[in-house]
Amino acid sequence: GGKKVHVYEGSRENHSHPSFGELALMYSAPRAASIIAQTDGRLWALHRFAYKKIVADQGARKGADKILKKIDVFKSFTSEELKDVASYLVEATYVRGDTIITEGEAGDSLYIILPGGSCESVRTNVDGTSTTQGLSENDYFGDEILKGGSEKKYLSTVTATSKSTCLILQKSDVKRVVGSKRKTGTTMA
Repeated sequence: GGKKVHVYEGSRENHSHPSFGELALMYSAPRAASIIAQTDGRLWALHRFAYKKIVADQGARKGADKILKKIDVFKSFTSEELKDVASYLVEATYVRGDTIITEGEAGDSLYIILPGGSCESVRTNVDGTSTTQGLSENDYFGDEILKGGSEKKYLSTVTATSKSTCLILQKSDVKRVVGSKRKTGTTMA
């Protein structure tokens, strides 16, 4: 036994879930200390590759809550709720020419374009003409499927104009986060 330096105490009530060993995982270095359990408890282990993947994914999602806050449906969400929603974002990469969403098709996802990506949105107007808009980093599309009403179809066709990586959020994940915790003026059914 060496000298006691720190005591880790977990608590479900206080949402305290301490961790240790992350420096060894991040830098592929030996652990700097030994951990000795003083009571029975449950411990989760994480492989270095899994940890690095989680950290990389979090980096890609960093700032996504700020983009979500700009979207009408999420304006009333608290910071904590936005972080919860952002945790469900998944990445997908599209190559130039890929159609990501199609106008008139049933939709279930919102898309956020990551840095380096670019897309083109084409929407058919009531008079039969079309409106084209260029989209780039931090722009989003498909948010119409999160709004209330019976119309759950995409209002434009979006095509990648370069290799583009998007963060995707499914409507079902938003419902999961909102759950019974809150009732907003916006229906997401």
